[in-house]
Amino acid sequence: MQIRSIKKRQKYLLVLTLLSCLIFSECNFSAKDNSIIIENHDLINASWIGTQDDSLSNETLLYEENPAPVFRKEFTVNNDIHSATLFITAAGYYSASLNGKRTGKNYLDPAWTNYAKRIYYSEYDITADIKQGGNCLGVTLGNGFYNPLPLKMWGRLNIRNFLPTGKPVFIAKLKIEYRNGETEEIITDNSWKFFYGPIIKNDVYLGEVYDAVSEIEGWGTVGFDDSNWKGSVVNKGPGGKLQKAFFPPVQITDIKVPVSISPVTNGKYLVDMGVNFTGIYRIHLKGESGDTISFRFGERIYDNGELNPMTTVAGQIKEPESAVPEPLQLHGRLIVMFLAIKQTNGIALSLLIIHTDIWKFQD
Repeated sequence: MQIRSIKKRQKYLLVLTLLSCLIFSECNFSAKDNSIIIENHDLINASWIGTQDDSLSNETLLYEENPAPVFRKEFTVNNDIHSATLFITAAGYYSASLNGKRTGKNYLDPAWTNYAKRIYYSEYDITADIKQGGNCLGVTLGNGFYNPLPLKMWGRLNIRNFLPTGKPVFIAKLKIEYRNGETEEIITDNSWKFFYGPIIKNDVYLGEVYDAVSEIEGWGTVGFDDSNWKGSVVNKGPGGKLQKAFFPPVQITDIKVPVSISPVTNGKYLVDMGVNFTGIYRIHLKGESGDTISFRFGERIYDNGELNPMTTVAGQIKEPESAVPEPLQLHGRLIVMFLAIKQTNGIALSLLIIHTDIWKFQD
């Protein structure tokens, strides 16, 4: 991951996503019938929405800046609420919020499927978070496996040739039941507005580029001026059947701190997490406007103390004559190397382990 710039004299919370390996086989899919198919009535009346549907003349353009869009919708509550339930899913990944606060604990949602056949949606009870008066729903969309880069896996297989692909879209409905017996629905349609947020690039394999200068303060709260935002575009969607998720979600299950953080060369720092894992990072630091920080991940280090990132390369090709240095004592641990900014005091890094939270489903 790369953080391109940091606002002057301010602290930021950066969440870094680790990438998992992909194993796939060729599959046949058809999206001839793009009508919304729902196995129950949770998302009925809602529409798939996204950004302007610009055509892609060349897949290599996907490597250029492609900011993740953020969507917002304000609504008003004037009666006493009995319950409020949000149903939501996406082709790609989504992160939802209510009044600027993250909704739910799920990550990498929805679970990866063939989007042309089936898409799982999640349900969130947000009764306690709804306020009397004005409220605002917010959604950030990521590419996920619906809009991956045209990587040549093992030098020959373009991942996009094996998956239904397109620009990320999402569908959602907030169902509010009032104590007087009335029901109200806030659905996704072209009344939602969108703009482009601070995540300049994102890919399930190559990570993301985050630009703090592009943060839009308060965009997910009531009263934000969205007059220069664009109207969402109703989309036919990827064509798969919508089904409620019946399995444990991916969530944060543990938090760990580094075993050590040590300087290497040229302003680089090596972080030993002491354990191999799948998860994300949370880091607090200070910097000057225009500073850029790059993060790289691996499981081994070279003899000269530099990170060996080849253990986390997607679809890597190792020539027969190539030599990989023997690992040091850190084999089996996750190691992070980052190029630090000028001010290194006060850096706080923690590891948020994420995986399917099966423990909650045990008897």
